[in-house]
Amino acid sequence: MLVKLYNVFASHYKEITRKSNDVLTYLGITVTKIDDNSITITQPTLVKKIIDAANLNKCNGISTTMSTTQTYHGKFNDIS
Repeated sequence: MLVKLYNVFASHYKEITRKSNDVLTYLGITVTKIDDNSITITQPTLVKKIIDAANLNKCNGISTTMSTTQTYHGKFNDIS
């Protein structure tokens, strides 16, 4: 999966960083292949900049639940 993504990025953008077989980075975005054949996409450098700018370096993180079954109902289609 990441090989295909890497090839698409490389053909369009030329300079892609590949840290390992399961991690691909481009413009500060990190794509990581998970064991269940899914991926996570993160932007750790930007997140760190936001945390630093907001002076949240010493805050304690917590887990937050998230719906995995929520569906899109088109409520954002009308942007007038």
